[in-house]
Amino acid sequence: MSNNKNKPVNPVTDVILKTITNLKVNSPPLYSEVIKASNKYQQQSQLLSQAGVFLADTIARLTVHNQGDFGDGFKKLADTLRELETKRDEVVKVLLNEFITPCKQNIENDQKDIITFEKNYKKERDQMRQDIVKLEARTRKAGKKTTPEVLKQQITELNDKIKESEQLNSNRLRDVVLMERKKHSTFLSQFNQFLDKELELANDTNTKLSSFTQTSRDLINTQNQLPNDLEALISKQERTLVQIQPQSDNSDNYRISYAGGNGGGESYDSYADNYDYSYSDQTESYDNSGGSELQARALYDYDSGESTDLNLRAGDIITVVQQDDGSGWTKGRDSYGNEGIFPSTYIEYV
Repeated sequence: MSNNKNKPVNPVTDVILKTITNLKVNSPPLYSEVIKASNKYQQQSQLLSQAGVFLADTIARLTVHNQGDFGDGFKKLADTLRELETKRDEVVKVLLNEFITPCKQNIENDQKDIITFEKNYKKERDQMRQDIVKLEARTRKAGKKTTPEVLKQQITELNDKIKESEQLNSNRLRDVVLMERKKHSTFLSQFNQFLDKELELANDTNTKLSSFTQTSRDLINTQNQLPNDLEALISKQERTLVQIQPQSDNSDNYRISYAGGNGGGESYDSYADNYDYSYSDQTESYDNSGGSELQARALYDYDSGESTDLNLRAGDIITVVQQDDGSGWTKGRDSYGNEGIFPSTYIEYV
C-alpha cells in the first residue's frame, strides 16, 4: 500500500474538520463583536430614552403658563413622548436580557461542546483508521498464505470496516453541520425577541405620533381664532365712563362710576365699577390709612437665585410692600415673612 501522507483527503472528513475549525476558531470572535456592538446600541438607546423623558418633562412645563386647548395639546404631546420612551426602555431591557446576556453564555457553552465533539471525533476516526490498517495487513497476508475462501472473508471484513468508517464520517458531518446551524438559529431566535419589541415600539410610535400629529394640525388651524371664553369676554359691551363725583364725606376721595357701553344700558356687576382715589399734593396714591395691607395672588412660579428677589409659587397670597414704580418689579412679603421683589406681571391683586 502507498504511504498515508500521499493518500487523498476524504472530502467528508475535510468538511467536518473545516466546520469544526469554523465553530471553534472563527465564529466566537465574530459573535463577540456582535455582542460588543449590541452593548453599545443598548447603552446609546438608554441615553436616548433618558433624553426623551427629559424632553417630555420639559414640554410638560409649558402647561404651567398655558391653559386651554394649547395647554391640553402640550400635555398630550408630553404624555405621548413619555409613553414611547417607556416602551423604548422595555426594548432596551429585552436586548440586554433576552439577547446579549444569553448570547454571551452560548458562546462559552458552544466552545465547550465543539471541543468535546472534536476530541471524540478524532478519537473515533483514529480508532477506525487503525482497524482498517490491521484488516488491510491481514488481507495482504491472507492473499499470500491462505485459501481463496479465507482471503474472501478478509476482504469482506475490510470492506465492512471501510463502510463503517464512511458511515461514521457521514454521521459526524451531519452532527457538526447541525450543530453549526443550531448555533446560528439560536442567535437569530434570541435576536428576534429584540426585533419583535422594536417592531412593537415602531407600530406604537406610528399610531401615537399619527394621533398627536392630527391634534397638532387641529390646533395650528385655530391660530387665528380666540378660545370661546375669551371670545365671549371680548364680545361684551365695553364700559363707558359716566361721571366722576366727589365722595359725600367732603374728603379728597372721588368715585368713578361706569355703565354699559353705547351710552347706557345695564351696568357690569361682574366688574368693580366703583373706584376710590385719594389725592395728596397732586400725587396719586392708594389710601391704606385703614391699616389693611394690599394683597395679591401669584399667577405663576418664579424662582430666582438673587438674594433680593422673592420666590413665588402659583396660588401663593403675597402682601404687597411696595407697588410697581414703573420698573416692572413689585416688592412683597410671603406668608413666611420673606420679603423681596418679583416681576409685576406674575401677580394679580385680590
